[in-house]
Amino acid sequence: MSLLVKSAGTYSLLVDEGRPHHRRWGLPESGPADRLSFRLANALVGNPRPLACLEISLSGPRLLALHDTGFACVGGSFSLFIDERPLPYQSAGTLRKGEILDIRGTTSGARCYLAVAQGFGSPSILNSQSAFAPIVAGGGLECEESHCPTRWLSPSIFPAHAQSLRVIRGPQAHHFDIPKIITQTYTVSPLGNRMGIRLKGPEIPVPEEQLVSEPVHTGAVQITADGQLVILGVEGQTIGGYHKPLHVISSDWDRLGQLRPNDPVTFELVTEQQAELLRDDYEAECHRLISRVNFWCDDTTAIS
Repeated sequence: MSLLVKSAGTYSLLVDEGRPHHRRWGLPESGPADRLSFRLANALVGNPRPLACLEISLSGPRLLALHDTGFACVGGSFSLFIDERPLPYQSAGTLRKGEILDIRGTTSGARCYLAVAQGFGSPSILNSQSAFAPIVAGGGLECEESHCPTRWLSPSIFPAHAQSLRVIRGPQAHHFDIPKIITQTYTVSPLGNRMGIRLKGPEIPVPEEQLVSEPVHTGAVQITADGQLVILGVEGQTIGGYHKPLHVISSDWDRLGQLRPNDPVTFELVTEQQAELLRDDYEAECHRLISRVNFWCDDTTAIS
């Protein structure tokens, strides 16, 4: 092992770009819940393409370096320390042999991504390093000895976490009062995870009609039997039988991945044509931000 896990945090899981071509076999994609943060962490540490990262939820691990390790941590506003020395969040640097990286709680956002130079080494299962279980205390993470200059992302480069989710009409929208649903404010339940985000709000009447289970995907907004909403995440099932009045558009899945317990959530209805344009805008903005990070990759400074 290269990094010894002294404590594991709330839920810290190795993820790469996932298994997008295995849904027909009933497997979720299992990639990062916040794709932009995942990509930026890799870019900030100098990886030429996205490699496996440690996705950290709500509070992070304490990791002891067994050799020098270049790292970057990007995402929510987690408190970072090396041997009790505070670091800027959204930062990169080198963890020296014998030092401990301590990733504590977050005041904004739910997840961050720990990238290391040349990526983490772990078994590939169905063409992906995305793990099925979180790391545990006493375990280890494999990575190559490396170094990374000290640099960080300034607030101007990183989009603010937002609780407004843009949605299109779902396959069962005709059964519901959509204007009423989208004018309500909901609250994120503590029961959510990577499979889905549970929302608490006014009870929504559910039609008596039973549905035959049908394909579902990340972002599907389902109504459970108790009249509450659940939004499927990156580990969500591939088939479901709940009514789906709405669907969160793909350009807002990163927002979904950063929702934390008790966050307020509102919806904004867009058309399918608008959703396609917003998807293109999202990919263009990701490319622009990563290009800026790569441009400054040899500088010891704030990237703004």
